[in-house]
Amino acid sequence: MLGLLLPNWLWAQQTSPAPAPVPNATPSKPIGAPPQSLSLFKSRPLVDLSFLASVPEILGAEIQIQPLPWAAAWVAYSFALPLRVNYRIPGKKLRDSQGIALRSPDMIVPFDLKFGPHRAAGLSIMPFSGSFFVSAGYQRRSMTIKGAVASKLLFVDSAGETLSNTVFEAEVESITEQRMLRLAIGNRWTFFNNKAVLAWYLGFSKPLFAESLARASVKVRNSQASDPSEAGSISLSDAEQLQADHMRDRANSFLGKYDSKTLPLLGLSLGLRI
Repeated sequence: MLGLLLPNWLWAQQTSPAPAPVPNATPSKPIGAPPQSLSLFKSRPLVDLSFLASVPEILGAEIQIQPLPWAAAWVAYSFALPLRVNYRIPGKKLRDSQGIALRSPDMIVPFDLKFGPHRAAGLSIMPFSGSFFVSAGYQRRSMTIKGAVASKLLFVDSAGETLSNTVFEAEVESITEQRMLRLAIGNRWTFFNNKAVLAWYLGFSKPLFAESLARASVKVRNSQASDPSEAGSISLSDAEQLQADHMRDRANSFLGKYDSKTLPLLGLSLGLRI
């Protein structure tokens, strides 16, 4: 009897249909595959191109690349800002010979000041993976000064001062380069389905290193001096060098006010996310 039933049972097992799949069944994941929510990197870095309006840089542009939900790298460039500054340079005794002194007058020198350009790069951290960020960066800032003035020199003796026909011409050029630490906090928002970006920041920039270089050129033209005997008794070549050194020192003194000055930062940027 058992010999008759066993072949029939084996034949039934081979011809029976496979069980139907369970609806809405979740496929099993490979062992060790990380959950998608724990991925550190974005599938595609976010890139923001923005126009920048800020103080003290005024106008510029910024690029930010965000490969992580909580961190981004950025670079910024701000254009040079032209200014006109009137700077007073006091007179100086240039030469004294046989009781007669040659002195430059007090002068108001119009300086053409170019504040910038500015270049900066740094990192931003979003500690809450939201719009708030803390930013730190390295910045290079340059400032250039050019000025020219022409005036008549003064002869000074026991009787007082006499305005001569001796013409004093001077040109001053100076440049300052600063390396600065830049710290700021702010917010960055997106709108229009994450296609537009608006951000603001507030902070300060502190000079780490500054270098100034000034050049002065002075010419004293004495072709029509008030008194030929007085002109012959005074060496104008020495006077030229003394006045050039004096103006160069004054230009360096003017720039030195900014070499170690910490400046506030306030900026607003508006751009596109690509």
